Amino acid sequence: MHIRPTASADIYDVSILADLAFQDEEFWRWLTPGMYNYPNDRSRFYRLRTRGRAVTKGGCISLVAVTDDSDPEWSGKEEIVGYAFWKRQGTSEQAKKWQKEPWGSTVLERNLLWVELQYERLINRAVDFKRWDNMITAFGSLQSQTDFPEQWHCTVLGVSPKYRRRGIGSLLLNWGLEKAREESVPAVLEATPAGVALYEKTGFKPVLEVGPEDTPEYFLTIMIWEPEELQGQWLTEEAIQRSRDRLREAPVVIRT
Repeated sequence: MHIRPTASADIYDVSILADLAFQDEEFWRWLTPGMYNYPNDRSRFYRLRTRGRAVTKGGCISLVAVTDDSDPEWSGKEEIVGYAFWKRQGTSEQAKKWQKEPWGSTVLERNLLWVELQYERLINRAVDFKRWDNMITAFGSLQSQTDFPEQWHCTVLGVSPKYRRRGIGSLLLNWGLEKAREESVPAVLEATPAGVALYEKTGFKPVLEVGPEDTPEYFLTIMIWEPEELQGQWLTEEAIQRSRDRLREAPVVIRT
């Protein structure tokens, strides 16, 4: 098992994996209440979302975990069993080094994708777009409102259900943590309730629990990881309080 950068030819397989990885989580079932009646609609939406992450302006670093000949299940052909998107936030020279246009990312590509997503909103029967928009509005503001301007942000991480508890999630996380360690910045993510325990084992600590204003029972936990030699530099009561104060201006409910 090893990780490598995602290639354009991987996007379809990654989108299928994303569909499988999150379909049993209550948070994602809430976002896609028609998922069982209209599975093709849900899968199509995930393909568009995955493509969107891959061509995001400013650059997301996309990684996949794949099988190889060291695995008992090796069939002679690699299989994508996990994926993650990492993004370097900030304005430092170190951050700018990573903030390049990803493969296949052009203005035309992004515009065409935007048109596809608008059409998808008209025809998709699996996704509740009112809930989705509320979630995007709420959690999309978190990065600008929290008190960690220079950071590595894990925007999403998923593992194939049949390959869980094999260390794949940690493998994908450690890529970003190593970059954060090298650059002496924290790593940040937003975890669903099902993911908190995994991230705590890797050294992440919960900061705040927040949810959309209209449905605060569906929440994410903001979590932060600090390099060992810099423990306590960012995860301070003062920083958490500043984040809490800023988030009062965002359309979220703070649970803790």
